[in-house]
Amino acid sequence: SYIIDMNSFTVIQQWLHGTGDNRITISPGGDYMIRQGKIYAWNGTQFVENGGTYNKNNISRYIFKNDEKLILAKGGMIEVIDVATGMLDRQITSPAYDIIYDPVSDLLSGTDSNGQIYVHSFNASQPVTSFPGKGNIVLQNNQLVAGHGFILPLSFHYP
Repeated sequence: SYIIDMNSFTVIQQWLHGTGDNRITISPGGDYMIRQGKIYAWNGTQFVENGGTYNKNNISRYIFKNDEKLILAKGGMIEVIDVATGMLDRQITSPAYDIIYDPVSDLLSGTDSNGQIYVHSFNASQPVTSFPGKGNIVLQNNQLVAGHGFILPLSFHYP
């Protein structure tokens, strides 16, 4: 696993591949990174452990909300971690998988195995709304975008 400076195309940091999850995800502003259950902070030259850890079991997706929160999508649960402290902010119960974050609406969404679409707020512990869907539908830019090109305002299903 490598961190590469895209201006000079040089390797800044590297790790040997261990067993388990070797994904690396860097926050949008570049201040934080996650890898193998640990949260790292950028110190100006490389990423160093900041002491934050999370339970890496059963995570299907890692998502950063800016450089503030780390969203862990797990089976039946969404965990929101404060990246600066590494502490769990909240847990949101969700039957959805394949969770995505829409920074425009500041909402999370996902679909369950029956095609039901769930929309979550960071301020609620349960979905704020759900509705049936067909095919690949994602929440993007405060709109519901279907894989076949149709766009529906989110306000059709959520205020």
